[in-house]
Amino acid sequence: MNELEFDVFCAHNSHDKIQVERIAGKLKRRDIKSWIDKDQILGGQSFQTKIQEAITNVKSAAIFIGESGLGNWQKEEIEFLLDECRQSNKPLIPVLLPGITEIPRDLGFIRQRNWVSFSEGNQQALDKLEASIKSKNIEPFFDILLCYKDEDMFEVREIGQQLKTADITLWKEGISYSNLQSSVLREFDKHLPRIWSMAVFIGSNGGPWEEELIEDIIVDFRLQKRKVIPVILNSAAQVDDSKIPVYLRRLGVVDFRQNDPDPVQRLLLGITNEEKDVT
Repeated sequence: MNELEFDVFCAHNSHDKIQVERIAGKLKRRDIKSWIDKDQILGGQSFQTKIQEAITNVKSAAIFIGESGLGNWQKEEIEFLLDECRQSNKPLIPVLLPGITEIPRDLGFIRQRNWVSFSEGNQQALDKLEASIKSKNIEPFFDILLCYKDEDMFEVREIGQQLKTADITLWKEGISYSNLQSSVLREFDKHLPRIWSMAVFIGSNGGPWEEELIEDIIVDFRLQKRKVIPVILNSAAQVDDSKIPVYLRRLGVVDFRQNDPDPVQRLLLGITNEEKDVT
């Protein structure tokens, strides 16, 4: 392991591991590498030794506090973290998981630090956590850009609402030919580095790539090796594969004409690489 590659050490109770791993997954989409013991300590290795090495070599640390309080290993980690962050001037960030609204009184040694609360909403908390880890202000982050033909707008927006319900952040209402005003393009160019993925919707009359400007946007996204997800809409009774660009045909497709597997779940998995419950 090259510890210097990690941006944040995640000190957490084992009871909170699933929640912390999900947060780490969201941070990964923001190009933040998290150190979590399960991923970095191999069988037979000393927990204490590896944790001490990691604490010395990460750029920041987050102390996750859930409803179960602090775990025994976590308490030991915090002792090392307090000393290391004080000596090296590294950010030490208390993170309150859902259900916790303030730092418990018995943890007074970190009560004076500004905390991040996931009870206030995931997006706000992630933005604040990212800014704290990087020690600087950040631009807004977007999980996905929806790219579609104008005639498919209402069907795409319905899918967009389902994504929002699953805590996915969309870039505005997406991009279609009718909303490509210069002001929108300027804003898009500004936010492009902070857009994680793109969904290209295919309807009964083709897709948005038929407009040259939009095709340039899709191709540029692919050239940057960023995630592009072709999505066939339910209204597309027949799709002529020969009319779909080769650079899209080679990618895994989410097909809303098929109910099994659930297309919304497949799209969410394509965006996040993790299963989501949207019921």
